Amino acid sequence: MAASDLQDGELRLGQLATPPPVQDEEEPEGATMTLVEHLEELRRRLFYSVLAIAICSVLGFVFWDKILGFLAAPLPNVLGRLLTDHGETQKLIETHIGGPFMV
Repeated sequence: MAASDLQDGELRLGQLATPPPVQDEEEPEGATMTLVEHLEELRRRLFYSVLAIAICSVLGFVFWDKILGFLAAPLPNVLGRLLTDHGETQKLIETHIGGPFMV
């Protein structure tokens, strides 16, 4: 059987069918970005990240006493179980520079 004897669409034993070539469709707009576009996107995301950190830092600085009161509310109950009753007042004491951030 010669190759010319094959009908269109017939396959010989051991021959793999190859899919028809895909028509080149236009890529949707925005599918690829240049290096400059990537850098602009990075700059925009960094700007919003720094802005969010700055706003949250200002809010934390202004409302630090209310935030600390909320976080330390369960502290007297816990310390009351741990300390013996010697008339001591219970306070938050930080001994390391990063201690307030760990509260």
